This record gives sequence, structure tokens and C-alpha cells, in this order.
Amino acid sequence: MNASAQTVRIYTQKSVLSENTLKQIIKRISDSKTEPEIKIILANSSKRIKVSFPMKEKEFSGDMFRGCLVIHNELNDLSIGEIMFNDEIEVESAEAHSILNSMKYSLLGIPAGGAELIFAFEQGRYSKQNRVKIFKEFFLMLSDDVLTSEMNLSIIKLKNDENYPLIIKALNEIENPKKAHRLAFLIGAPNEIGGLSAGENLEEVWINNFLTKIMSREEGKKIKVLIHGINSRSISAAKHFETNGLSVIGIGEKGYALYSQKGLSCEDLELAGMRVCNEKFEADYYDFLKKSADIFVEMSCEGAIDSVIAEMLNVKAVAETVDFSIQEYAFNILEKRGITVIPSILLAVSGNILNYLEFLQKKRGEEMTKSEVEMRFESFQMQMESLLAPDISGNSLTQSLYSKAVGDYEKKYRILYGEKTKE
Repeated sequence: MNASAQTVRIYTQKSVLSENTLKQIIKRISDSKTEPEIKIILANSSKRIKVSFPMKEKEFSGDMFRGCLVIHNELNDLSIGEIMFNDEIEVESAEAHSILNSMKYSLLGIPAGGAELIFAFEQGRYSKQNRVKIFKEFFLMLSDDVLTSEMNLSIIKLKNDENYPLIIKALNEIENPKKAHRLAFLIGAPNEIGGLSAGENLEEVWINNFLTKIMSREEGKKIKVLIHGINSRSISAAKHFETNGLSVIGIGEKGYALYSQKGLSCEDLELAGMRVCNEKFEADYYDFLKKSADIFVEMSCEGAIDSVIAEMLNVKAVAETVDFSIQEYAFNILEKRGITVIPSILLAVSGNILNYLEFLQKKRGEEMTKSEVEMRFESFQMQMESLLAPDISGNSLTQSLYSKAVGDYEKKYRILYGEKTKE
């Protein structure tokens, strides 16, 4: 192989991705006008299929497309497709996220699992026009081949937000409306292409309903909520909570916080989103953390709740909406203090619900009605409630779920905790 050649590999289990399908994918990439000529070397083994593409640097003119396709069907039954991807750490990260998604599917009883497609471009190496061409070619390949197979490619996550409008443009250029419609679901943009509309934000509906069902309260009194993290997602959720049965009494992050014992209005929350000075409700961040409430909803980032914050909280329950936003030691402290922890594996599932609905629609060949969407949504709610029913007030179930999500894989997938692992 030429010393300057780039090596691209695809790994997959035969039971999930056939050799014939692999060859079709390779042929489509090879035939793409946006790609150089690709020499194909196919090597078989008893457990995995390996495909290598030696590519000469001069044939790229400096433009190299890289992406990662991660396919999983059931928990502990994973396959990884690595398409034009040369960073082992990123592949490991993708595999770890795949496991977390498998956990969520497993808990929901979804039979077909799902998949992730992650695009990664080397910064400055692609013009917008070339990226649109690449997305269009790749999406056409997916809709022609992958989407009609049994693999159920059901999640696409974008590695770089600046590519989002380019992907929308590529989808709109696809002549077949049905293919464009399906692909729009995969990137979570049904309204931009046309598709299912089951409410303004399923995530907000899900979390709101979930917290309302599991939190005990006196008759006529609203559940009091503190929200940690100020961003578009948390502000949108806070306003939804405030208008749908919960009382948001505080919202904040380091350097800015608002608190009102009677509850913040949607107007107050809008101001919080812009970090506008609000003397009437302005609060010290650490005082905000100590306020009494029914539930503390973490909506900022991974690792946000450390042991110091865990010791300060004065709530009945803490809910993650971001994977691993509660640090390991903080989780143990909350448990010892008798504070129920609701891990993100139970709350961050609205996206999986939409993916499951799309999976059913693909098999049926037609869209669901809004009433059917709502009915299926409620059935998922009931499944989650039944999981918590045996120990609604304690920590044993939530702790076991959390431990299952990280414990079995912590050593193998260090990407979740950096270099730190349990001995």
C-alpha cells in the first residue's frame, strides 16, 4: 500500500449486515461522483467481515470524507461499521453511545433496536457545496439500501451542527418524497421536510408526564421543580412544565440563578434564557441549590452534579436528562441521603419513541394518525411506570438501572469516565 494512502475499514457481524449488502454500500460509495476511485479488498473471518479501502492522497485533492455508521440490534449484540473513519477514540465513543441506546431500547421492549450514523469532517477541508453533494449521495445510498433492509437504521446524530442546514438542503434535493420523508425522521427534522407531528416537543411531554406520575403530592398542590442548566432545551422544558401542571420555582447555573417560592412565570423564564438581570427573583447560585423542592432536574451537561452539589441539595428526587450528568461519587452521596435518583436512561427516551414509531411506519408503509401516536406514547409511559412500581419511593431500582448502564462497560469503554476506572 502507498505510504500516503488512507485506510478505511468496515466491521460488521454477518448476522446483521450481509456481504452482499456490504458490497452494495461499497459500490455506491465507489460510484459516487463526489468520491475518488476506491480499490476494494474484502477479507472474511469467522466472526467479522473486514473491508479495506486504500486511497491515495493525491486523488482526494485535499478533501477527505469521514463518517461512522454504528449499528446495534439488542443489548450486548453490537456491530460497528466504520466508514472512512480513522480515529479509534471516536469509534470507541460511538460504540459506548450505542450501548447506552441499546439499554434504552431494551428497557422499552423495542424489538428491532436502532443505529447511529455520525458524520465527521476534517475542519476546513470541505466546501459547503461539496458537503451537500456528499450528504445527498450518502442519503440516497441509505434510502435505497439500508432503509429497506432489516437493519432498521433509526437514529442519525450530527457530529457538527454547522452541517445541519446543508443536510436539510440535501434532503430537499432528493426527488423521491418518500425517501426524503424517511430520512428527515432519521435526523429529527420531520417538520423541515414533511412528516409526523405529534406535538411541539415530545421530550418535554415525556419528562413532564413522567415526573407528574412518579412524584407523590398533596391534593391541589403542584410539584415544585428546580432546573439546573440554562440553555434553549432547559428553558423550553421549564415553560412546558410551568404551563402543564408543575411549578418551576427556580432555574440556574453557576453565575446566574432565579428563584421564586410561588413559581416563575413563562416571562421570567424567557428572561432567564437571555440571562437578563431580574432583581425581583435574582438568587445566589449556591442558595438556589439549597432551596427546598420536590425534584431537581439536571439539564446542563455530563458530570454537572458533583459531590459538593449532591451534599447541598434539599429535594426528594434528582432527575438526569443528560447521560451521566451525575458524577459517580455524587450518585453515592444522593443514595446515602435518601434522595431518589432518576437516571437519564428513563428520561431521555422520547427520541427512541419517535424512532420506534418511524420503524412501525416503515413496515406499514403509511403514516400514523396523531391519535395513534399519542396512544402509543401513553403505552410507553405505562411501561416506564411499571418498571418503577415495585419501589417508587426508594433507590434500589434506579440504582440498579444506573449501575447496569455504566458498571458492566466502565472498564472497556473508558470514554465514559476518561481514564478513571474501578479496580
